[in-house]
Amino acid sequence: MLLTGGFDSVINCYRKLEFEESGKLKNTIDLVSMKRIHFETITDILVIETHNYIVASDLEGVITLWNLSTLELKNQLRQHDRGVLSLAFIEGKNILLSAGYEHEVKSIILI
Repeated sequence: MLLTGGFDSVINCYRKLEFEESGKLKNTIDLVSMKRIHFETITDILVIETHNYIVASDLEGVITLWNLSTLELKNQLRQHDRGVLSLAFIEGKNILLSAGYEHEVKSIILI
């Protein structure tokens, strides 16, 4: 699976990729454009397989949690005033971290 996001605020999920023997990308199959929830540039995308989540952030400070299997929106949070720069997950603690452009790190406990 490959997830992309950018200036158009849309997250694309490529569920199947085909490669040539040389390693060059040959074909993409099963491209899904997820429902547009973000209205600013996507800044980071994180997959948390243990919780079956895709987490995405944007320049408005919004963090979205998507079901990894169904690609349905599960939750949307506003964490930062000046946008989210990056996301990280602490596996043993079930804590999602977000770093914002206002130089603050915020945490969310995932259940």
